[in-house]
Amino acid sequence: MNRILRYCLTRMLRAISRLSFIMPLREKQILFYSFYGKQYSDSPKYISDYILAHNQDYNFTMYCGVKEPDKFKDFETQNLHFIKYKGLRFAFEHMRSKFIITNTTTFRLFARRKKQEMINTWHGGGAYKRDSFMLNSQSKIKSYYRKIYTVDVTLFLSSSKAFTEAFLYNVHHYKGNVLNVGLPRNDVILNTGLHEEIKKKVRQFFNFNSNIHIALYAPTWRGYDNGNSEKINFELLSDSLKKRFGGDWVLLYRAHDRTYTNDFQQVKNATIYPDMQELLITADVLITDYSSSIWDYSLLKKPAFLYVPDLKLYEERVGFVTPINKWGFAVCESNKELAKSIENYDSEKQLKAINENHELFQSYETGEASKRVFDYIVSRLDK
Repeated sequence: MNRILRYCLTRMLRAISRLSFIMPLREKQILFYSFYGKQYSDSPKYISDYILAHNQDYNFTMYCGVKEPDKFKDFETQNLHFIKYKGLRFAFEHMRSKFIITNTTTFRLFARRKKQEMINTWHGGGAYKRDSFMLNSQSKIKSYYRKIYTVDVTLFLSSSKAFTEAFLYNVHHYKGNVLNVGLPRNDVILNTGLHEEIKKKVRQFFNFNSNIHIALYAPTWRGYDNGNSEKINFELLSDSLKKRFGGDWVLLYRAHDRTYTNDFQQVKNATIYPDMQELLITADVLITDYSSSIWDYSLLKKPAFLYVPDLKLYEERVGFVTPINKWGFAVCESNKELAKSIENYDSEKQLKAINENHELFQSYETGEASKRVFDYIVSRLDK
């Protein structure tokens, strides 16, 4: 479907959806969806987990929109149900749920009802790269969609002051409420009590023994072909890790949710693992590029490196909100530079750079974001 037709259909369906406003809202009903129904994950999942654990006095009913509901039957409880994303049931529950929580742009085919609360957790922390709304911002269609998000969202969660200013205020001209508590998915990173249990769980999933070290490679989606860029050399990477840190290493590859192929046959595919935060907690080293997973990992204060062989192209095609040399991690444009950065890794130097980055961004991460969202939901009942 071309962009013009999709734009016209959006406007028409939003107008028609207003007929549903005669349907009473369910005060204690919450609809979740993550990554456009591709996953049951990220901050919406952590919020739903928290609500399930503290639901005794409120009895909230929760629905999660996913593309393949049958895969999540084991997660269903008396208060949590999985329904097909964009299906008829999804449309019905969307129209009558008091609270809607997502980590991406809102489902724009339905207009928000006056007393509905749309909570957006967003799926990236910090303020690193530009997003699609910063590109082609003069487009009439882009401007219309940006206006929808501005009008529909009643509460945004923010990981940092830099994110609020760059993304919410400067790009979306958002004027609604902002909860400065960090991302719910990072609560588990900041509250370290479960880390050993999580590491054991991940190692059992991949059948790794407790003595082996894990390096996680998690590149982001680009939206352009970077096929001519230098591919990461996993053999050289493994040798460098052994030289600097010692021991035996295994390499995991985690694809972005918009990446559908795995070209890295010589490493273990971790894309199927359902929880990125658990992978970050378990990994001893992270190799990424422009992914905001670097924000989450920075909270762990562990070794990380940016492998960016297409840096000049990325700057031209996408661009940065914050210069990449201020992110707090070594910037490596070739395998040779990556190997050298690993072998010369200085933990004190990196910790200083991470702290400077957090000060630059003015981090809002608290470790209790899920609780604060739950408190907000309770405060908005019958309003």
